[in-house]
Amino acid sequence: MVNAMRKFILPLGKKGGALICVGVVLNLMGRSISTAYSLPLFLDNIGTFFISIVLGPIAGIVTGILCNFLTAIVIPGDWRYALVSAGGALVVGKLLYNRKRISSFRVVATSVLTGLVAVLLATPINMVFRSGYTGNEWGDALVEMTLEHLPRVLPCCIAGEIIVNIPDKILSVLLVMGAIVLFRKTGYFLADEIEKEEQSDYKKAKGIKPLLSVFVVIGVIAASLLGAVASNAATGDTLVQNDIKVEDFKANYAFTTYDTEDGLKSAEINTITQTSDGYIWAGTYSGLYRYDGTEFKKVELDKRITSVIRLCCDRQGRMWIGTNESGVACYDPYSQDIRFYTTDDGLSSNSIKDICEDEQGYMYVSTSSYLCRIELENAKDDTNALEPAEIKVYSDLPEITYVSSLTTLGNGEICGISGDGMLFVMKNEQLAYTKECTQKECDYSAVAFNEDDVLLVGTTASQMEKVAISASGLKTQSTVDLQGLSCVNAICYESDFAGYFIACENGFGYVGEDGSYQELTIDGFDTAISDIIIDRQNDIWFSSSKQGIMKVSYNPFTDLFAKEQIDREAVNAVLNDDGILYIGTDDGVVKMNADSDEGISSELLEQLDGMRVRHILKDSKGNYWFSTYGEDGLVRISKSGKIKKFTEAKTGILGGRFRFSMELSDGRILAASSDGISFLKGNQVVKTIGEEEMSVPKVLFALEQEDGSILAATDGGGVYLIEDDEVVDHIGEEQGLYSQVVMKIVPCTGGYIFVASNGLYYYKEDKSVIQLENFPYSNNYDIYIAQDGKAFISSSAGIYVTTEKELLQDEEAYNYTLLDANRGFDTTLTANAWDAVQDETLYLCCTDGLRSLNMEQYEDFNNHYQIVIVYVEKEGKAVEAKNGIYNIPAGSGEVTVTAAVLNYAISDPLVYLELEGVDESGRYVRQSELSTIYYSNLPFGNYSFDVKVYNDSGTKVLKEMSFVFRKEAKLYERTYFKVYLICALAVMLMFVVWLGAKMSNLAVINKQYEQIQRAEDEVQEANEEKARFMDHMTQEIKSPILDVLVKNEQILRLTKSPDVLTNANSIQKSATSLLNMINDFFAMAELETGRMESLQEEYDLALVLEEAIGHVKQDGLKKGIRIEIEVGSYLPRRLYGDGIHLTQVIKKLLENAIKYTKEGSIGIKVEGEREEEQLHLHVVVEDTGVGIREEELEKILNENIKSTNYEKSSIDIRLATHLLELMGSKLEIQSIYGEGSRFCFDLMQKIVDVRPMGDFEEAAKTSEQKGAITYEGEDEGE
Repeated sequence: MVNAMRKFILPLGKKGGALICVGVVLNLMGRSISTAYSLPLFLDNIGTFFISIVLGPIAGIVTGILCNFLTAIVIPGDWRYALVSAGGALVVGKLLYNRKRISSFRVVATSVLTGLVAVLLATPINMVFRSGYTGNEWGDALVEMTLEHLPRVLPCCIAGEIIVNIPDKILSVLLVMGAIVLFRKTGYFLADEIEKEEQSDYKKAKGIKPLLSVFVVIGVIAASLLGAVASNAATGDTLVQNDIKVEDFKANYAFTTYDTEDGLKSAEINTITQTSDGYIWAGTYSGLYRYDGTEFKKVELDKRITSVIRLCCDRQGRMWIGTNESGVACYDPYSQDIRFYTTDDGLSSNSIKDICEDEQGYMYVSTSSYLCRIELENAKDDTNALEPAEIKVYSDLPEITYVSSLTTLGNGEICGISGDGMLFVMKNEQLAYTKECTQKECDYSAVAFNEDDVLLVGTTASQMEKVAISASGLKTQSTVDLQGLSCVNAICYESDFAGYFIACENGFGYVGEDGSYQELTIDGFDTAISDIIIDRQNDIWFSSSKQGIMKVSYNPFTDLFAKEQIDREAVNAVLNDDGILYIGTDDGVVKMNADSDEGISSELLEQLDGMRVRHILKDSKGNYWFSTYGEDGLVRISKSGKIKKFTEAKTGILGGRFRFSMELSDGRILAASSDGISFLKGNQVVKTIGEEEMSVPKVLFALEQEDGSILAATDGGGVYLIEDDEVVDHIGEEQGLYSQVVMKIVPCTGGYIFVASNGLYYYKEDKSVIQLENFPYSNNYDIYIAQDGKAFISSSAGIYVTTEKELLQDEEAYNYTLLDANRGFDTTLTANAWDAVQDETLYLCCTDGLRSLNMEQYEDFNNHYQIVIVYVEKEGKAVEAKNGIYNIPAGSGEVTVTAAVLNYAISDPLVYLELEGVDESGRYVRQSELSTIYYSNLPFGNYSFDVKVYNDSGTKVLKEMSFVFRKEAKLYERTYFKVYLICALAVMLMFVVWLGAKMSNLAVINKQYEQIQRAEDEVQEANEEKARFMDHMTQEIKSPILDVLVKNEQILRLTKSPDVLTNANSIQKSATSLLNMINDFFAMAELETGRMESLQEEYDLALVLEEAIGHVKQDGLKKGIRIEIEVGSYLPRRLYGDGIHLTQVIKKLLENAIKYTKEGSIGIKVEGEREEEQLHLHVVVEDTGVGIREEELEKILNENIKSTNYEKSSIDIRLATHLLELMGSKLEIQSIYGEGSRFCFDLMQKIVDVRPMGDFEEAAKTSEQKGAITYEGEDEGE
């Protein structure tokens, strides 16, 4: 019994006890690392398995149980898993302890079996005490994931245990085995207890290394992925402020109406405001609406907010909401906190009329009863928290009840209009001044205050009063006639506009500080105008309690007809004559920007009334040419005021429907009509080109080139080239012009651009035509290329703005701006019209008048707006930002993000949106195209949602904002968990496949092993038989040859016949050669059978060299080959080693060199270097023979293949090679075919006599008395 126990456990002395303590420490360290880094392993069995393998399973069980009870001090209940530790220790110790042979299969099988035992033992404990969870974060994640798909806990618990315990046990066993093998290799650990044979067995367990590498890599990856990724939000802000012009609102501003088609459920808007976050808010009887730059959406901040009467924003950015029945609410748009103040809090009434804030932060609230003041606890602080408030009711001032309008004057003064139409000023909480309306049967209705202590007071009539405040009271300074507007509901003062905007019952307007007045009312928005605000971009917003909302915004397009109050009509042409505009319409000519006596007199222009004027030209002589469509033909008004009409009947000019005229470089006038071209000189028509010369004579445009030739664009006939008043060429489909309707020809770099009916064409200087296929629009009218390279392309869609370079490059991605209705161009261009350019101003002919555009400032807009996230939702549930971070709940599902650019100007900038790490290249949209973005199954992690606003051309960032999203994640959603799960399952699958293959091949392997063993025995027996045969054959073959040599020597001594001597010498040579070949053959045989051994003995180096060199020296001299011998005289005289085989090697190398060297030389060089008591001998043999082909070199060293050129010498070389290998050296060969070969080798020999031998030939002679060294296998006496 005792002997049996010794097989499993070592005596527990000091060494055994110390090792168990080490094992416990290893377990605790592993458990700590696993917990600290949340690894998918327990790592608390490394020490247990170490002890089980080194000391036996019983010691391992003790180690594991002891560790579990220690960890239970920190983790209550952990002692329950002592059984699991004991089971693992028993399996490992039983299978791996005290084994003389440990294969990789046994190691891996043991680790997997240990894991399965741990799963089997731990699962019941988990089911009873942990509700099926494993106690490891990774295993619990898999349990949680599988519980979403499986209704039963047991299989989920087993899966969680498998994915943790099996990899844990595999890695632990492999780590322990690797450490033990390493320690035993170095001899630092347990070298006395482990036999050398067992060390060899451990070395054979090579399958452990790759599996160990896999799990180490997995562990490193898992640990490296545990850190959280941090992201910082960056913000940028660019402000471009327009120069505000208060004149000509209808000419310079765009009017935009918002009603039920824009998201409002009702057009009954009572009040409007803008909060500090940039949103526009509208209060209605049905609740609150918020505008994000795209549409209005209803917002339910609180169910009590149903009927909103008044909105007001304080300096802390909070919005005060006055309701009709629920009191007043204070809303913080950043924290989204809201608080109500009602009669329960001390308010005089829950029906609110108006709200304002004084400079001290007090909020004054007028109700249907008394005026109240709300003082928040933090009213004078910079914080936004909605603390409890103190409410004061001015019930002691019965004169100011039902106040309809409130404003602050500063210095603690409040001004308002009481319910009976009285103007009052309250100072220091006392009624300071009052004033009744000076107009009969009229009351005051609204009031506003400017910075000059002047009140603008609206009345219920059609006048307004400017009232001054002085120590003596309130005094009317002047009145302003509203010219038909009456009953002022609201007044808004803005210093940037130097005046007031007013909202009346029947319209709205503007009153300047100088008393000037402009009515702004437009059709469709002229009733019950209720409120006014001016946003941060200086857009003016008006609300109507019946017709929705009106926004008045700066427009880069100036409506010149509205400015001059000219009736709307289509414009065909415009001529800018030093600032005077002559505008051709279907009903004559309109003169603008001039008095009646400037330029052409009004009386002369009246003669063109009723004519359809298509073009206007002023020539170099000051004559004006009007191309008309009618019986008057081409009309000329001279500088002196004389009128000349060129008609077909009177002057012979072609046609009567003229489209344009132009002055040529020779002073003539070219006039184009529907019937062709006429050339005029003075009052005479000198030349015409009609349908005989041009198949389509209807010319739409002509351009004179530098050489005087003319390009004439036609309506269906392409382009004609005219030289010397004759048509000489035609540009059409053959040249690549696929549209025959060409409206304009525009000079550009390297040629011209043809504006055709189906697109744009580039006519190059080499007369080739290329269609600009990538331009985004085809129905274009004209192009203007500015000096800075910008190209303005007019079209039926609006005006495209790009650069000449991009236009001509015609690449797929165009950077362009479209100036359309979204950019203030709320009309359409007249087709085939003639626009004009003056400096940086482009005059555009439109179907309802004339517009002008400043080509350098059309992008200059007030960029004081904000970029916001409207909402973020996860599976339909809103995600609110906390501390600037949107924390998205964990789990799969759809995340929706809606961003908004709160830009309300007449611009539609390019917006770039990107969720970093998700959107590969982001997305570009116009502000008007912003919509909700959907992200499905967004991975966990931190993201930066970037929004950038570019200028219209997309070349400059105007404003940018980044928002931080943090997607929480369950562990099983993390990438490293999935990677680990896949790797773990893959390794398990590999083990199953490997195990199956091992089991199925085990019988085959055993059978093959037996066959191999039998084959080895047979080979060994055959080799022994071969050796015996070779010994016998050596004597049988060599004896006759030696007899022949002996007899032949007798003949050589006795005969005197020359013929006999010749034959005898031949016999002697052949027999000697045959004997050498036989010796070589048998030597090779001995080497192959392993019978030849290295003969280690003392020898004379000089004698060895003389024996090897002298034998072949004479043969070389006979062939006329020069033998060059270089032997170091410093070499030691006597050495210890295999001198006999050294002689053979040198001899064979020299014989091979002589055989294949026809002329030239053979060299042998012997050198050496002393290394302590040994000589590093270096031998080189070189020849100038035929050399060896590169492809033949390997064949020479191959015993089974004979080279064509070296079939005899290859044996010499192979023999030399094998002999050197026998002596522990290696033959190196270098050869160039046709030039020669070089053979060399190095050999270490022990020095016996350090004295230098001097000249080796002399040294050899002195050593001859000691006997010659014979060739291995030669019989000395024969």
